[in-house]
Amino acid sequence: MSKRKTVVDGREFSPFVSDYITGGYLPDAMFNFLTNMGWSFDASQEVFSRDEAVARFDVKDISAKASALPFAKLDWLNGVYIRALSPEQLADALAPYLAAALGLDEAQLRQDPRLPALAPLVQERIKVLTEAAPLVDWAFKPAEAITYPEPKLLIGKKLTAAQSADVLAAGIDILAHVAPFDTGTLEADFRARAEAMQIPVGSFFAPFRVAITGKTVSPPLFESMVVLGRTETIKRVQNGLVALREYAAGSGD
Repeated sequence: MSKRKTVVDGREFSPFVSDYITGGYLPDAMFNFLTNMGWSFDASQEVFSRDEAVARFDVKDISAKASALPFAKLDWLNGVYIRALSPEQLADALAPYLAAALGLDEAQLRQDPRLPALAPLVQERIKVLTEAAPLVDWAFKPAEAITYPEPKLLIGKKLTAAQSADVLAAGIDILAHVAPFDTGTLEADFRARAEAMQIPVGSFFAPFRVAITGKTVSPPLFESMVVLGRTETIKRVQNGLVALREYAAGSGD
């Protein structure tokens, strides 16, 4: 590797090991990546463990040619290793990165039941550990900290603001009475209400995603509700409803 930073497709890569640690790369993924440079496990297998590499390695198989460093493959490999972790292992690996990014105490975060519940929800969506924070930051904020700078995002596709407000109000009723408060029951009740109101499911669900996370993209909706719990979820949907009604009154929609 060069002594200087390398820019690939507009992204900067450093030669220092510490930068890959802080960048969210797993040790085993980095080992696998570097071992593949100038040596090959075999023609068909790119992912292998340290023990497998040690058992197979022979110095005679090292290529004398200069090796390229395909950083896109490093990201891919790291994603493969992240997806291979158990939920507990992933939560443990994520803890220092989330604590640093979200300003949380790491020891307290490791005891927070939301962390192991959220870890599998982002496992398929990240290639490096640093990508998790913006996907789950909403879960560690109080309801009043979830804001809607663009209230129109609370409006479901092909719905008016008034219709979306009715959707959120219906959702509050479901959330207050659904039992048990689990993903299967929540989804079934929300789908049934969408059908009863003759609103497409996607348009019905969308306002809730924004109301509880402040984002249009987040982990699965009902799993997110369960992570927050009944009381906190209702607070956020109520806040979203207030913001949407204020927007509707101001816009005349």
